[in-house]
Amino acid sequence: MITLRELLADVIEDEAIEHKVKFARAWGVTADEWFYSNLERILEGYVESELRKVNRLLSVSPDIALIKKRIDVVREFTQDQIRQRGQITYDSNFKTLKNSNHPFLHSLIADLNLYPDWRLKSSTGEANFFCFKKFKRIYKRLDVYQLENVDGFKCEFELPDEDEDAIHLLMMWTPLEKQGLFCYTRHNFRIAFDLLCVRRGLHSLYSPVLGADWPECPLKAGRGECDWRFKTVQLDGRIGQTTRLTLYWLRMGAMMPRWSSTNPETLYFFSPDHALEAKATIEEEFGENPYRFLGRGIYDDALSAKLIACI
Repeated sequence: MITLRELLADVIEDEAIEHKVKFARAWGVTADEWFYSNLERILEGYVESELRKVNRLLSVSPDIALIKKRIDVVREFTQDQIRQRGQITYDSNFKTLKNSNHPFLHSLIADLNLYPDWRLKSSTGEANFFCFKKFKRIYKRLDVYQLENVDGFKCEFELPDEDEDAIHLLMMWTPLEKQGLFCYTRHNFRIAFDLLCVRRGLHSLYSPVLGADWPECPLKAGRGECDWRFKTVQLDGRIGQTTRLTLYWLRMGAMMPRWSSTNPETLYFFSPDHALEAKATIEEEFGENPYRFLGRGIYDDALSAKLIACI
């Protein structure tokens, strides 16, 4: 008989489970620490509770009923893993990087001469995230880089692979006193986007939109449950129901095509040289303008007008 452990092995690596426990423990998320520390036992208990709700006598075999329910529970668990964003733990003591032999970093450091208020830092870390190529949550050790403004605005990223034409933004940090200031965020993100994507000759920058509050993403004191980021809004087309935070970034210049081969909650910022091509591709494939929510974002007025224009 197929076991729950065998089914789980197809959708989450043991190292990823261990890292989820580590992440939860690091941020004091006790519920997640308990859940992933006892994952197999908890899900087996869920299977049993679901079986008690149905009449096993209606099944051809109790064993078949058990296997089917295990498959259903693991399928539900997989969908939950897809919805969850990646998690990273790393040494927060980033060290300033002033030179590098890596072509990407070497040219980035050279360009920082144009922006004396910005600096590049590096650290090492561990991550767990859902890999759509393997269709499972995996564990990875990685180098983490941080582009930081002296006022505290930060963008953390990992280097693109040699054959990759996009860069993965892991996290963006806005100082507490600057949160909610659209023009401030646009100004700094535009510089970071230029440095990490446009000047590096890449097609795009991508990042799954934050879907839930986490301790490493603090808000201004006093907001409590009135967190504007996760209030839902209903948008037309393929996006449908989403969050106000997603809409915020769509107005900034992102598109969310919801490609089936990637995390559907991923935002893409295309370089000015490739944005119109990306727009045409989405219009041809899905019959809708992915930039219809664009406001006064990171693109100049001339390009923005072309991106907003209807099919």
